[in-house]
Amino acid sequence: IVLEKDMIDLKSINIIFCARLLKSKGIDIFINLAKEFPDLRFNIYGNRDESSKDSLSQREIKDTLKIKNLIYHGYKKNPLLNHLDTPALLLVPSIYGEGLPRSIPEAMILGIPVLASRKSCCGVFSNKNLYEVSENSLINYKFALEEIIDQYNNVTFIDKIKDAKTFAEKNFTEKSIVKETCRIYEEFYETNNIPYVINKDINDLESYLS
Repeated sequence: IVLEKDMIDLKSINIIFCARLLKSKGIDIFINLAKEFPDLRFNIYGNRDESSKDSLSQREIKDTLKIKNLIYHGYKKNPLLNHLDTPALLLVPSIYGEGLPRSIPEAMILGIPVLASRKSCCGVFSNKNLYEVSENSLINYKFALEEIIDQYNNVTFIDKIKDAKTFAEKNFTEKSIVKETCRIYEEFYETNNIPYVINKDINDLESYLS
């Protein structure tokens, strides 16, 4: 949801992090950015990962609570829905090497701008529909965030939000994903190149019957 610029206080922008509290997902960068921008509200949604050494410790989480403009919400279902009535920005500073982060298209559908690492864009998103940082460093995110604040709700900003929403609606609805999945499987069968998982089941079945 994009609000008229003359009706909003840019200092009220909510910066959002939605992920497990892993350093490889950029939680350290997010926390340090909160220190750099004391007038903005930084919201953390997610839990620590007990099974990962890369996760924030309980003590580190407690330390974040001392930062006045940083709010730790813990795990919440559909956290982006909490930020539809005020200016917001989803920050995805991840170098985790995962599949495409679901929060990015969700934010786009909701009209929430996104600032993300190049790695988290997975070659799918670009500067046409979000703000991309090529090198995952605090200084680069600081410069990018300053640029976004300066551009918030100008013509370029609004066009980017519109392009992002159109792109997400076209490519990331359940209907479009199912359609594309079916198309890929049809290509396998047209070329007789049966996917490994299916071929494995067929071979196991033949072995069992023999």
